[in-house]
Parts: sequence; C-alpha cells; structure tokens
Amino acid sequence: MSEQEMKRTDELYNAFKEHFSKGSCYKCGSSLKAFSSKKPCIHWFLRPKDFKKKHFKSLFGLYGYFQMEAFARWVANQDDPVTNINDLDMEKSEKKIIETTIKYKHIEWSFSCSNSDIEGHVNSQQGNFPHFHFQMRLDNKPFINYKDFHIPLKDEDIWKLAMINQTEIPIEHHFRYGEGMQSALSDDTLEFLIDNSEKAENESEATYKFNTIVTAKQGQTISGDDIADLIEESKRTGTPFAKLAHRLVANVQTIVKAGDAVPELAKRTSTKKNK
Repeated sequence: MSEQEMKRTDELYNAFKEHFSKGSCYKCGSSLKAFSSKKPCIHWFLRPKDFKKKHFKSLFGLYGYFQMEAFARWVANQDDPVTNINDLDMEKSEKKIIETTIKYKHIEWSFSCSNSDIEGHVNSQQGNFPHFHFQMRLDNKPFINYKDFHIPLKDEDIWKLAMINQTEIPIEHHFRYGEGMQSALSDDTLEFLIDNSEKAENESEATYKFNTIVTAKQGQTISGDDIADLIEESKRTGTPFAKLAHRLVANVQTIVKAGDAVPELAKRTSTKKNK
C-alpha cells in the first residue's frame, strides 16, 4: 500500500469510526438502522429493519470484494479487535484464494473465492464472469447462503488479487484497521502474545490457545513436581503456563492457535450449486 493509499484509508477509517460511534453511516450519513431500497449502502451489512436477501443484489457494482470485506472487518474490530476475524491461512482450503469469516455481535459474514470463481465458470449459465461468494448468518441462522449470489469482482478486485497471488514478487496484503487472526498469529507476534496474555476464565472466551510441549534436555530429567507447581501457579495467578514454563531447565515449545472465541471458518463445499 502506497503512502497516498494509507493516507486515504486513514481518512476513511477515521470518518467511519466517528460515525459508527454515533450510530450513523460514514458513507450515506443515515442512521445505521435506516433502510431504503432506493438508496443502497454498505451499512446494509448490519441488516437494518426491512432489509431482505433480495435487496443485497443492489450493492453489486457499487461495492467490490475489498470494499465489502474491509467494512465488515472495521465493524468487527469495533467490538472485539482481531478475535472476531478468522482469516487464518492454516485453516483456509488450498482451493480457495479468499476464505474469511467475520463476526459482529449476532451477525456473521463469510467471503469465499476460488481460482475458478475468478476465471468464471465458462460452461455455466450463472457465474460465467469473475466473481466471489458471500454468506451471512443472523443468530447462527441462514440469511444469505454462498449459493445465492455470484457477486461480480470489480476490475480493481481482479487486479489486486492477481498481485497478491503472483509469486514473482511476493506481496502481502493487509486490511488496514481490519487486521484479523492471521496478523495476530504471525511469527513476529508469538513471543509478545505469550508474554502478555492472561488465562481466560472461560475457554469459550479465549482468543488464543497455547499448546506447550516440555521435553527434557539431553542427559537430563524434568521434575514432575516443578511442572505441577507451575500448573498450580497458572491457575492461581491467571498467567498462562506457556509463559511460566520457561523457568524450567528444559526444552519448551509453545504452539499458538486460534481460541474458541474466534469464529469458525464457514466452508463452501465444491458442488455445482455453489458455482
């Protein structure tokens, strides 16, 4: 992202955040609860009263993939930064270029796109143009399904996706102010997470899950009492065992994964109905 693009994104995000805190839309200026079928707007993602699935198509052409997902990410991060966005590469299907699930309160949005979606399904009556798929859940109940729409990719979307997925000059794309779990679990942040995390009282509310493996150094043994003492201290103080384990004279390896509070990726099965 160029300096000019970052400046523009900063301006848009600041406007979004100011309006959102007041319950209004930074795009149209209306209340986030307002709906008019004659005035399509990105804040329809929040499902204002009277907005129905049939109205979603009115957003096509006005907003592309990157604009839609950026808005969803910005909204989600107003509630619980990072935790609400599952964009983990390790969980993404190898066949998908885009596979993200984002949650905000009772709403869940998912985006999906494969190479064949970008190319367009040549022999299909529907989706024979570059497109992506979208799913929306309300209170875990279907509102919009992946198979319902083939959402056109804008020229800008196609160009950006081509740049991100080419291998000659590696390019990493980040949603500025819309960072999710992929950014949080990068190699650069793991040590920070271990040192600064606290143990969640309820595992269902945990953003991260630490799996710590302790093995004895060559020619040495590990005291079971020492490990038991650290486990007890972890329970008493709320300090993750992963952080305390480094006191042991042993080999310690911690694998950090997404916790139970992170939404599960909503998979799109490879069937003709989903093309």
